Amino acid sequence: MFESKTFRVDKHRYISYFETGNGKDIILFIHGWLTSKESWIPIIQSMSKKKYRIIAVDLLGHGDSSRSLKLRFDTQENISILTKLVMKLGLKNITIIGHSTGGKISLFLASKLCSISKTLVKKVILLNSIGSYEFWRTLHPILKISFLQPIRFMFGIFTLSIFIRLYFKKFLFFLPISSTLKENISKYLSEYTSKHFESIRNRICALRITKNIFDVFVEDIDRTLLPDVEIIWSDKDMLIPIQVQYKFSILFKKQVHIIKNAGHMTPIEIPEKIAKLMEKLIQS
Repeated sequence: MFESKTFRVDKHRYISYFETGNGKDIILFIHGWLTSKESWIPIIQSMSKKKYRIIAVDLLGHGDSSRSLKLRFDTQENISILTKLVMKLGLKNITIIGHSTGGKISLFLASKLCSISKTLVKKVILLNSIGSYEFWRTLHPILKISFLQPIRFMFGIFTLSIFIRLYFKKFLFFLPISSTLKENISKYLSEYTSKHFESIRNRICALRITKNIFDVFVEDIDRTLLPDVEIIWSDKDMLIPIQVQYKFSILFKKQVHIIKNAGHMTPIEIPEKIAKLMEKLIQS
């Protein structure tokens, strides 16, 4: 649907991205754990291409980006290559929008870019985001156990596909699933997620990505460097409880915008509603 481009730093470090639109307002979309840039397409289709220049990236180890085993796939590695991409494209006054683990990445990226120049980032929008110590404290016991190293290795090498299917069914969506959402899952989620267990190498990369979900916490960011931060959360999110969002609210002194009757994967569950709210927040 959108032509993928590759930004390459060296043989092992490269990321895939696409861009669309020719507006003055620049949006950088950052996806969540084991998904891809395509998960943003339903939202992008609902936004004005005349008003916005939109860029969506695959983080390292996701989608069509590098899965080199020489990489750590941690937050700082992603921030390093995303910063180089922003500078290469000459982007300024960006609104960075991050979903789930992409929210954590968005905040650290904004901090890094703002340390270079205050003109680079206009706003950060967190969508069902993780990143605080509160998320680990409130994590579902089933998921917390899966982060223990021996168990994580067993999950990754032998049962990653089964675990992901359970994760999708149990934690991601507000049930029952509508026909439109089923279509969006098929078009924008399933194929790209399945890449993570196509080979042993891909499974090892997915393990490293998973390990680094808790490599850094947003409480440790110098918040004086950050631009305006907006917080969006859906009330049927079975993965991330409201306490995590209240923690963000305290940290960034902003209200939580609560969306009714949607689960964790709001970009493909209720894209039109989310797009409308995002456009309002971008312009505010």
